[in-house]
Amino acid sequence: METDMNQKKLLGKPQFIPLVSTVAGRALTAESWSAAGVRVLSCSLESLLMKPGYDTLLKLTHLKRYLAWPHQLVLNASLPKRKSETFYTVRSTYDGKVTQLTLLQLVKLSLSLDPDILILPKLSAYEFESIQSFLPNHKEIFLTFSDAEQPSDYGYYYPIDEANALLDSSEFAPNRSYYLAGSFNVYDLTKLAAKGVAYLESDKPASDAMQGKLYTEKGMLDITETVNEFNFEPVESDCFCTSCKKGFSRAYFHHLYSQTPLLCQRLLIEHNIHYSQAKVRAIHLRQV
Repeated sequence: METDMNQKKLLGKPQFIPLVSTVAGRALTAESWSAAGVRVLSCSLESLLMKPGYDTLLKLTHLKRYLAWPHQLVLNASLPKRKSETFYTVRSTYDGKVTQLTLLQLVKLSLSLDPDILILPKLSAYEFESIQSFLPNHKEIFLTFSDAEQPSDYGYYYPIDEANALLDSSEFAPNRSYYLAGSFNVYDLTKLAAKGVAYLESDKPASDAMQGKLYTEKGMLDITETVNEFNFEPVESDCFCTSCKKGFSRAYFHHLYSQTPLLCQRLLIEHNIHYSQAKVRAIHLRQV
């Protein structure tokens, strides 16, 4: 009965989940993410171990409060570890400080931060058995087994760079709950959502926007190209993001990108995120 309840909880409408712990993700405030229609954000434990650091994280009791995020939060704790190593190792890109955690330390720290959804590292069956008693039944947890079939009441996590890597695989099963993390643009996201993938984590829409690349019905629009210098059309006439509703033109963004890039990038990120969210939701509505 518990397994059936967890499966129903996991197998919901597809969700596009942006990352708050990247360069592009940090460009927006929590208020801006909400305004873009985002209700689920992902945060990397690796980035948190770099800043604010392990000692500070131990003192936190609620990661969402620390991030000032009122909606659902994913903690992606899928840290890499070589088979021969005992510890999960993170080296800070800020000061070079090295943090090492055992699997149990990683699990306890992650649970203490109280995310709504938790992504665990790839585990062997033996490693999973050593931490299983610490995992609460009420929390959505995704993981991947390296040497055995994992229990059905946990979701399947796949960090992949290409959307087709799983779509073309015989391992894909629509009745399973998948959490995919990769460099997915809006076109990849819609394909995966149509396949029934529950959660889709990607920084690509935000990072594309940082480079001036916008999503439209006619394909990718590079706002930095000179052809947009005197183009007073809206970015996308059917988009209801903040910028499109205000009628900001392609020419406006072209000049703003060169004159005030940080402000422009924030507005462009909001557009790509809102547009991607709308496309993924439209897939769900067609399936209902």
